[in-house]
Order: sequence, then structure tokens, then C-alpha cells
Amino acid sequence: MAIFLAVMITDVLLLDAYNTLKLPTSTTVSIVFELLGASVAVAFWKVYHAGASLGTVMSYINSEKALVIISGILLSVVVSFAT
Repeated sequence: MAIFLAVMITDVLLLDAYNTLKLPTSTTVSIVFELLGASVAVAFWKVYHAGASLGTVMSYINSEKALVIISGILLSVVVSFAT
């Protein structure tokens, strides 16, 4: 619950900052990247407390699915600018 609360607070602050600067925003994209960042932070936390090497962080993250999601986001941005 603490992670989701931190993500939502970050989302509100990030979207408010983007809107103040008149930048285009996407709540879906911001939440996806905030959750990805939170999962990486939790992975680092677990590795640190387990005493393992930092190379094991990626074993906590499903990088294949994360790359598919990020690729889809980037592809949709390219398509929207192309049309």
C-alpha cells in the first residue's frame, strides 16, 4: 500500500508540474513509469537487505513484459506524431 500511495502522490505532483509548464501529459504513461520505478526501488531494497549482489536486481523485475509495455508506449507516440 505504501508503494501505491507513493506512486499516486508522485503522479499528482508530476502531472501538476507538467500542467503548470503547459506540457502534454498522459496519466497512463506516467503511472506505468512510476510503477516501474517503484518496482526497481523495491528490488534494490530487497537485494540490499538480503545481502546479495546488485546484479540480482533484474531477477526481481519481469524485464520482458516491461520492455513490451515501454515499446508499445513509444510506438504509440511515434504513430501519433506521424499522423
